Amino acid sequence: MKMRLWLALAVVTFLFMLVNPCINLRVHFSLETPINEGIEEARANFQEAYNATVEAERAGAKVSEAVKKLNNALDYIFQAENLSAHGDMEQAFFLTQASIQLSEETLVLDQELKQQAETLRYTRLIVYIVISVALLIFGVYAFFIGRRMWKRHKQNKFMEMRVKGTLGSK
Repeated sequence: MKMRLWLALAVVTFLFMLVNPCINLRVHFSLETPINEGIEEARANFQEAYNATVEAERAGAKVSEAVKKLNNALDYIFQAENLSAHGDMEQAFFLTQASIQLSEETLVLDQELKQQAETLRYTRLIVYIVISVALLIFGVYAFFIGRRMWKRHKQNKFMEMRVKGTLGSK
């Protein structure tokens, strides 16, 4: 008897929730609000990752992998919005979480790419400076060695002329 009373009370409560529109709206909004917040969070993370990708591109990094991840994240956001509009909140939630994760991975990847690009830029700068200094030193050294050799050559030629002149006079 107690079991039937409990079951009847549960059925009446369930039917009241189905019939009463205010309760349905509260349930609907309570499920929709976290999804909308999740989508907004996914969009904010996407924007942050996009800005980091642009900075990495400006630094000279090759960001093709990051762009692919950003495209996937944006696609997930669009799908989550679409699913949220059609009422599939659980799938929309999973897609927003996947989008947030992809955006965070892209952010980390962009930081690594930017650091590599800056390191490569400084390495190239140092190599160009070292090569320029080495060529300058080689040029100065070649100038002085060449000048010394030219002087020796002229002096030997002068001595030969002198020796030839003295040999011809005997």
